[in-house]
Amino acid sequence: LSLISGAAQICDPAGAGCRAPSYSELTTFNGQTAHVAYGYLSLLTSLDLQWAPLYGKLALFSEKILNFNMYVAAGPSFLTYGPTNVFTAGGNVGIGFSFFLNEWLTIRVEMRDVIYYEVGANGRNSVRNQLMAEFGFSMFFPTLFREEG
Repeated sequence: LSLISGAAQICDPAGAGCRAPSYSELTTFNGQTAHVAYGYLSLLTSLDLQWAPLYGKLALFSEKILNFNMYVAAGPSFLTYGPTNVFTAGGNVGIGFSFFLNEWLTIRVEMRDVIYYEVGANGRNSVRNQLMAEFGFSMFFPTLFREEG
């Protein structure tokens, strides 16, 4: 889900105030479609290495124990951006928590920063950061674990 940043504003020079721009205002230049909408991602994929240095247990109401781990992740990212879906590569780093509901199902909360080089309209090139929050589920297969002994 891509949203226009609240930091983007179009202000009336006559002093009538400021407003948030529409997507079409960010992607046109002199009436022509141009690569102006910095940060608009249409595809993002990555291959990450993950390390979980912290594992713990939380006692909930002295009745239930919730296992969790904290992890850090990093790796290369491949993405397309802008209205013309320009392909580029970059990298990403993230930190997150997994809360284990049972042996095979977890709830994840994560913050990730995707860093890539973007070629803009009229030669305005720059390194971009996309900060993302993620809430999700993870499932482990097989769902039954047996200790060999």
